[in-house]
Amino acid sequence: MMKFAICNETYQGWSFADTCASIAATGYSGIEVAPFTLKDDPRDLTAADYDRWVSVEVFDDAPGAETIARESLKNLKTYFKIRNDA
Repeated sequence: MMKFAICNETYQGWSFADTCASIAATGYSGIEVAPFTLKDDPRDLTAADYDRWVSVEVFDDAPGAETIARESLKNLKTYFKIRNDA
């Protein structure tokens, strides 16, 4: 089964809650959060503004969901360990 995501940029001017509800009702399985969702001017974003936001974009689903999830988590853990140790 193919899954699709859409950027909330499509819903500019909507509340985030209404955007999420519409995206789910339309059948999308994911959302890409545009920077303007967090701040009016993306240049004002800081690391704290991204706290708890993670995005994984999969371009090849052939390995299967479990493999993709496992490898994505491994890569994210490596990335954040590197970032936190720096």
